[in-house]
Amino acid sequence: MRQYVRVEGGKVMEVVEHPDDFNIPPAYHPSLMWIEVTDVRPAPQVGWLFDRGTGVFAAVRPQAEPPDPTDEIGGALLNLKGSGATTDQLIDVLLGNAGRQGRIAGQSV
Repeated sequence: MRQYVRVEGGKVMEVVEHPDDFNIPPAYHPSLMWIEVTDVRPAPQVGWLFDRGTGVFAAVRPQAEPPDPTDEIGGALLNLKGSGATTDQLIDVLLGNAGRQGRIAGQSV
């Protein structure tokens, strides 16, 4: 069996296997870019990038999801629950330094 990938826009979109005697060009539309990867290790996967100039496949590193700021704020507020925190302390938790600066600016006006 031989393995092929279909590349579109520099990205692997499809991976297929065909018998050794299978001929790709007449089987698919000529506008599709198929590349044999039978001997490429590690084997390219859907989503990998392909550099046409160098012929190199590269796995895409998954991007870490940005932290959800509501998790941090919610946790901070839970810690203050029942603590008798003042409004100013709650503002500091929610706005950090911006809360302190706003109060100072508001007092000096």
